[in-house]
Amino acid sequence: MSLTTNKSGLPEPLVRAVTYSNYNKEGCDYSVTDLIRPPRIAALERQHADEIEEDAIDRLWALMGSAAHEVLRRSAKTGIIEERAIVEIDGFKIGGQLDYAVSDDTLWDYKLTSVWAAKDGAKPEWIQQLNCYRYMASKYGVVFTKMVIVALFRDWSKREAARNSDYPQQQAAVLEIPLWSDADVEKWLSERIAMHEAANKELPLCTDEDVWAKPEKWAVMKKGGKRALKLHDTEAAAKEHAVSQSGLDIEYRAGERTRCESYCRVSQFCSQWK
Repeated sequence: MSLTTNKSGLPEPLVRAVTYSNYNKEGCDYSVTDLIRPPRIAALERQHADEIEEDAIDRLWALMGSAAHEVLRRSAKTGIIEERAIVEIDGFKIGGQLDYAVSDDTLWDYKLTSVWAAKDGAKPEWIQQLNCYRYMASKYGVVFTKMVIVALFRDWSKREAARNSDYPQQQAAVLEIPLWSDADVEKWLSERIAMHEAANKELPLCTDEDVWAKPEKWAVMKKGGKRALKLHDTEAAAKEHAVSQSGLDIEYRAGERTRCESYCRVSQFCSQWK
């Protein structure tokens, strides 16, 4: 069990709120959310469970997400609301909790997220999650022919929306999720179970996708300026751009592993990050 600290001096009721959990796996070996997570991170969290420290202030977004789900749950009048489904794959029990489903055969899921997270539409893990939930519900005789993510943008800016036509023009987006076949869901579940089980014996490396890697870039900008006119993948391309007109400079921008740097609870125990 990880230790929650309060280095920011938040009020005690707020600290209790961010640490409270009534989550129950109900005898499942994995949840769908467990399987979506990178196997290396999940394995390290199990190995160092009693050493992990997390400050209460870093749990505030999770608290807000839980609060939003609770309000939405209370607001729903009909349909399936936060029901848990369990299936068995390769001898392992897998559980998943559906947010909300209504009688028109649509499975809904709410995400309190950032504008950046949904800039390219539904994230791959959202697509994986909802397809697993649809599959699991079908084993209980509940058939969904449509799946929808409602993305609620916690950092949305009305000013930015007015200034930038490429920015989301409202604070929520309704994203339809592509449907996988049952065979594709079973294949994905089987592969993820095998990966997580193998990680208990030998730690795999995280992929670039797992660590939210940003590749190195060369920025071309006006001399004395701060914003890039264009980012290039290679130095040669940046130089070619810079010599095309006067008054331009090139700035190297190193690659980043955003998750490792700011969002991984076990980076201090991770040899790959070190």
